[in-house]
Amino acid sequence: MKNPIYLIFYSLILILSNACVPGGPDTADQLDIVYTNFDSDYNFTTPATFAMPNNVVLIDRETIENPGSNPPFVDFIIGQVILNRIRNNMTSRGYTQVSEFNDPDLIILPSIAVGDRVFFDYDWWFWGWYYPNFSPEWDWTYPGYLPSVITSVETGTVLIQLTNPKGLTPQNQIPVHWISVINGVVTGSSGDNSNRIVRGIDQAFVQSPYFTR
Repeated sequence: MKNPIYLIFYSLILILSNACVPGGPDTADQLDIVYTNFDSDYNFTTPATFAMPNNVVLIDRETIENPGSNPPFVDFIIGQVILNRIRNNMTSRGYTQVSEFNDPDLIILPSIAVGDRVFFDYDWWFWGWYYPNFSPEWDWTYPGYLPSVITSVETGTVLIQLTNPKGLTPQNQIPVHWISVINGVVTGSSGDNSNRIVRGIDQAFVQSPYFTR
């Protein structure tokens, strides 16, 4: 990875699970944690349009270490829950969805991590199948984000990054202006998954009030 970003996460899970649920959790959703971070120098009221892929990428260690032309995707139903909820939140805040070929101001890249250790800044090739004008020389840049490490995430963690396709730097880096890590919500039954995903994505936007037009 050319420009890794990590988030201090595992200790936060332990602290919140003990502090917020006296006597320990009764259900898995009591351990759900939503982390967001953003570029404080970026004006979120400026962009008007956004694009998203039709599928949600599945990230695991094997596919990261053995890249192919297309990454694996998550189950279609779960993927649509994620995409629809992001879309609903974006449109309710005044943004309009367009095709990736219609010069969007923003591109949102959702994925699900499986395994006990995942780096958020996974290799660029993961999105080469979707991102317009793909170049293997590009990578991501995350300006001003602190803290800077994810030590561990649970299997089934939803990762979302919001990128600026028009902001390519002279160093061939694409700015990532907003990220969200929704910990371990894709577990259990499909109905429970959907409810936890919806709550987690909604919470990511609730705690990002700057994210509006």
